[in-house]
Amino acid sequence: MRLMIAMLTLALYTGTPAAAQQWYSGGTLHNKTALDWQVADSHDKLATCGDFIAKVWEGGSFKEEIQDKIHGVDDMRPYAVELVAFLDAATKKESNKRRNTQMYANQTVSDLATAGMVMMGWVNVKQ
Repeated sequence: MRLMIAMLTLALYTGTPAAAQQWYSGGTLHNKTALDWQVADSHDKLATCGDFIAKVWEGGSFKEEIQDKIHGVDDMRPYAVELVAFLDAATKKESNKRRNTQMYANQTVSDLATAGMVMMGWVNVKQ
């Protein structure tokens, strides 16, 4: 099963046409800033979060109760949806454009996603 997830993840990163119709394909925000997240479409956000969830699961870094619940990409979707909601809240646009830029230009989506998974208690944190 882990091999299948790894293959699906590889397909996500290579952008194969077969995967193009799936919820987990087409994520482009991995190395972007919170400003990019603010203007991204919902599919890109969900696919990017799906990639983050898959990577953590493949690394065996989720807490056991979550790690054991995931058996395929469909099991990852609820976590990806929740992570999108977390990131949307964490990057809520400021009405003042200058202040918004100051607040979010140096925050990366990947760092915020990692922080979100820690704050939600999903991952094992090494002391």
